Amino acid sequence: MKKIFACLLVCISFSASAQFAALGYKMTDDYERFLKSTTYVVLTDNAAYDTNIVHAVKKYWKITPYKFINYKKDLNKKLRDKKASFLLLVNMSTEEAEDLYNCLALVNGGKPALASYEFIDMLAYSPINHFLNEQVMYNCSYRVSNMVQTILQTLEVVQKEQIKGDLEKVRTQLVKYYRTKAGVVSKRILLVCPDMIGKDMDEEDFKKNYPFKTEFCKKETIEKMIASGDSSFYYLQVNATALKSVFIIDPFSGEIVYADNSKGKFFSKDDLKDMAKTIEHLAKEENK
Repeated sequence: MKKIFACLLVCISFSASAQFAALGYKMTDDYERFLKSTTYVVLTDNAAYDTNIVHAVKKYWKITPYKFINYKKDLNKKLRDKKASFLLLVNMSTEEAEDLYNCLALVNGGKPALASYEFIDMLAYSPINHFLNEQVMYNCSYRVSNMVQTILQTLEVVQKEQIKGDLEKVRTQLVKYYRTKAGVVSKRILLVCPDMIGKDMDEEDFKKNYPFKTEFCKKETIEKMIASGDSSFYYLQVNATALKSVFIIDPFSGEIVYADNSKGKFFSKDDLKDMAKTIEHLAKEENK
C-alpha cells in the first residue's frame, strides 16, 4: 500500500508508508547514520508548541547533537544533508483511505524533497489524537515533552530488544513489550481526560469497569502533572488517527506502561475491559 505523507508545517506531500518505530533496525545503516547526525528540530511558529519542544529537547535529547530550525526558512535547504536528521510534525494519508496518520516523527536527511520519503524512513514516531482533542496538530504541545521522551525510549527499546520486521510486526512487538509493564498502573491514580476518550465512554462507565483508582480531569491537570514531573499519577492517552492507539504514560519519565491498538475513533468499553484485565492480571502476578 503506497502512502502519501504530508508535512503539516509546509503542506508538501511525500510518498511513504513511541511510541512506535516504522521498521525494525538492521543495527547498521539507518540507526548508525542517525547516531552520527545532527538532529534538526523543526519549529512551527506556534508559540506554545515551539516553547515546549525546545524545552523538552534541551532537557532530554542526549543521543545526538541538535539544532533548532524554522520550517519556512530552513527545512528545504537542510533536507538533502545526509549528516542530518529531523524531528518534525507530519501527517500521512493513504491512497486507499481518507483517514490520516498524524505524528511527531524522526527521520534521517539525505533526500531531495519530502516527496522522496517513504514510511519506513521514520526511525520512530509518536502519534497525535487527530480525531478528538488534537485535531489541530499543535494542540499536542502540552504533552510534547513526553512525546520526545517516548521517541527516545522507542529507539532504545528497538535496539535493546533487537526488534525486527515490517511496520505491523514492529508495532505488535512494541505493544507486547509495553504491556508487560502494566501491573504498575494499579499502584497509582490514573488520570483520564474526557475530551481525549470520546463519546463512547463516560466517567460512570469507566469507573464501573476499572477496578483501580482513577480521576477524571481537564487536560490542564494532565499538563500540570507533565510540567511538574509528578510521579504519583499515570495518565491515559488515546491517539485516534487512521489507527487508534491506547497508552498509559508516566508524566514524569514519559515511559509507556500500557499499550494497545484497535479500530475506531473513540475509547470503547472493549478497550477499557482489555486494559483493566491486563493491569489486574499483571498486578496479581507481581504480588505473588
